[in-house]
Amino acid sequence: MAQYEKLAEIYDYLVAGVDYDDWLDYIEEILDRYDYRTRTVIDLACGTGNTTLPFARRGYT
Repeated sequence: MAQYEKLAEIYDYLVAGVDYDDWLDYIEEILDRYDYRTRTVIDLACGTGNTTLPFARRGYT
């Protein structure tokens, strides 16, 4: 587990400049384009889970 913790620190450092709210805007644009209505998502390949909170703040589960 200690190896993962160090990797997680490095990963978070590398993606520190990513605006996850912009990512969510993009995802919602795609969903709207195809008229796909859902509030349930699965966060695949989520790294350290940095998109989880923005999804939750927007009402996704």
